[in-house]
Amino acid sequence: MIQEQGRHRFLEMDCFTGFLRLFVFVTKKDNSEMMVQMLRGLANLSFNCDSNRDRMVGETEALSAVVGYIVSKDEQVSYTACGCLLNLSMDNEPMQTELVKLASAQEQMAKEPYLHILFDFVDYIAPYEEGEVTYQTTRLEISKTVTNITMCDSIMHQLANDANLVAKMKQWMSSGLDSMLVREEEMIRMAGALCIGNLARSGIEIDDR
Repeated sequence: MIQEQGRHRFLEMDCFTGFLRLFVFVTKKDNSEMMVQMLRGLANLSFNCDSNRDRMVGETEALSAVVGYIVSKDEQVSYTACGCLLNLSMDNEPMQTELVKLASAQEQMAKEPYLHILFDFVDYIAPYEEGEVTYQTTRLEISKTVTNITMCDSIMHQLANDANLVAKMKQWMSSGLDSMLVREEEMIRMAGALCIGNLARSGIEIDDR
C-alpha cells in the first residue's frame, strides 16, 4: 500500500520525461544491476498508466533498448525487460503497434541465438511458486512476439530452413493437450498455428525433417 502511494505521488509529479532521459543515459553504461533498477522503474511508471505508455510511443531509442534487453545474457536483465514490455503494452494498442513497427529489432531477435532463446523461454513452464502468474503472462506475451517475428519477410527463409524451430512451432500447436493445462496453453497453441501459417503464406518450402 505504501509503495503504491509512493508510485502515485511520483506520477502526480510528472517526472516521466526526466526519468526517460535518465533511462536512455543508463542504457549506454555497462551496468546490469543499474539497468535492472531502471527497467523496474519504467515498468512501475507504466503499470496501469496509459498516459506514460502513450508517451513512450515514438521514443524509439528507449523502446528499442527495452526490446534489446530481452535477449540480454544477464538473466535478471532479460526477465525484467520482459516484465517492462508487458506493462508498457498491456491493453494499449498504440504501444503494441509501435512494437510491431520495430522491424529492425525483430530482425535482430531473429538472428542466432536470440530467436532460439525466445522459443526456449516459451517452452519452459515454471513450477508453481509466488510470481508464477507474472511469469506465465510474460511467457504468453513472448509467444506473441515470436508470432510477429515470423511475419518479417527478410528472415522468412532462415525460419523455414531451421528444422528445430519448425518442430517447436508444431509442438506449440499441441501444447497442454495432454495435461491439465489445456485452457492455460490455448494462446501458445494459437501462436504455434499462426507461426506455421505465416511461413506457409510465404510460399517457402519448409524444412520438415
